[in-house]
Amino acid sequence: MDKILPQRFVKFIRKSLLFLWMIVTLKLALIVGILG
Repeated sequence: MDKILPQRFVKFIRKSLLFLWMIVTLKLALIVGILG
């Protein structure tokens, strides 16, 4: 049980980080598009 929980937690963190990265990238693309 000690090993199963961290794996799920790591997967959740990776998914949330990927989601945040996508949002940040889209915002940067919008800013560059507006300025450029």
